Amino acid sequence: WAAQASLPHPPGEVSPLGEKSATIARRWSPASGGVASDYTNVALRIVAPSNGLKLLRDPSVPAAHNTIALQVEAAPPVKELLWLVDGKPYLLAPYPYTVRWPLQVGDHVIQVRAPFSTELSASVRIRVE
Repeated sequence: WAAQASLPHPPGEVSPLGEKSATIARRWSPASGGVASDYTNVALRIVAPSNGLKLLRDPSVPAAHNTIALQVEAAPPVKELLWLVDGKPYLLAPYPYTVRWPLQVGDHVIQVRAPFSTELSASVRIRVE
């Protein structure tokens, strides 16, 4: 279809920019929606909440609305990530991976992992009072 539309052909070889670009080229494909096709060597960094955050639940607000956003950056982007709260799976989130977690009183550890791999973010510790 690309040739019929007079579009240029895609490159037939790996970029001479080095092995890193070759790795990215193998993992990324337009068919994947612009995200990596595998889950190995994904750098994960939780951007919200911040480590050491202390929160107060508002008892006048319904529990369903007492939530906090969980946000992460993944490089390269992957199709989905698994959020873990206190070491247990919470939610499998598609790109861009942002989810809401209902506040629960206590100390909590939040992490995110790439499915089917050992790639795991650093722990973020929060306290809800």
